[in-house]
Amino acid sequence: MAEYLIEEETIDLRELARAVWRRKWIVVAMFLAAVIGAGLASQLVTPIYEATTTVLVQDSGGSQLAFIDGMGMVGKNQNQNYVEILKSRTLAMRTAQALGFDYDVHSLEFAAFRNSISVQLVSGTDAIRIKVQHPDPEQAKLRANALVDAFMSLNQEVNTEDARSAREFVGEQLKIVEADLRRAEDELRRFKEEEKVVAPSEEARAVLSRLSSLENSQAEAQVALDQVERKLAELRRRLEAESPTTISSTTIANNPMIMQYRTRLFDLETQLSTAELQYASDHPRIAAIRMEIEQIRSRMDQEVERIISTETMAINPNYQSIVQQVMTLEVEQVALQAKRQAMGELIAEVERSLAGLPSKEVQLSRLIRNQSVL
Repeated sequence: MAEYLIEEETIDLRELARAVWRRKWIVVAMFLAAVIGAGLASQLVTPIYEATTTVLVQDSGGSQLAFIDGMGMVGKNQNQNYVEILKSRTLAMRTAQALGFDYDVHSLEFAAFRNSISVQLVSGTDAIRIKVQHPDPEQAKLRANALVDAFMSLNQEVNTEDARSAREFVGEQLKIVEADLRRAEDELRRFKEEEKVVAPSEEARAVLSRLSSLENSQAEAQVALDQVERKLAELRRRLEAESPTTISSTTIANNPMIMQYRTRLFDLETQLSTAELQYASDHPRIAAIRMEIEQIRSRMDQEVERIISTETMAINPNYQSIVQQVMTLEVEQVALQAKRQAMGELIAEVERSLAGLPSKEVQLSRLIRNQSVL
């Protein structure tokens, strides 16, 4: 019985082999068709090239770009802010304009431009990796470099603005201090000449030294507070110009229907370019491809209108960064106000101890203190 089953199986395999052999040309034809089809598909599908660049942004302790000016942030939050800025619509528009593109902010072209850019932190480092995809390798490289240039330019603009603001602030303070110093020196000189007093006693000098130290600390706190309040005013002005949320063109670009239409458009544009080399401009094949392109574009426009009409909103990274900076500065503002108040109370206490000294020594001590503080 076992021998019979083995023989029957052998006969079946032989019959199958003979059947395949009788139809060998069909098998060969199908194989060739598959190979040719794969070859044609690889020729028609547009290849996508990727350009990669890496950026290492060092915090100099100053400003942090146009949207995050003010006190520096630290660690991962700072680097993540840089990533959000590099991915932001503002920087993408600057990059596009630098490349000569006149995109509308809600256009499909601009959405595709942004969608071709990816930005991420390099794990375990402070570096940021930027990748740009495009069918043309030169365009991919050009766009990646342009994005980095726009990022650096934006940073430089704010650094320049901050330096100018700092110079103005220091210049104003110097003028005030110089005027106060001249006045204090004149008053001290006149008092010594009129009262014939050259120097205070040891006790008065000790009190004077303590008082001068406290007033120096109070003056430093006041200068730092003035600077913080100037930065806060600038950040609040910028905050008023920003919207908390934005319509996300990235969401539009990542919409499944939009992605499907965009892929089909790439294929059709490639087919059209190939057909125009083979046929006359009025050939039915070219007309059919152009008609399908128009239909796809029309469907994409309708889909974008539908997405925008539903108000697909995303958190505005610029607004978020400014809010974070304001919060940091407000904490420092409170700390500086507390320090200034504490110094004021200590100064008042030391001044009360001067009441037990001779009036001329007290007056001389005050004049010397005014001069030394300035």
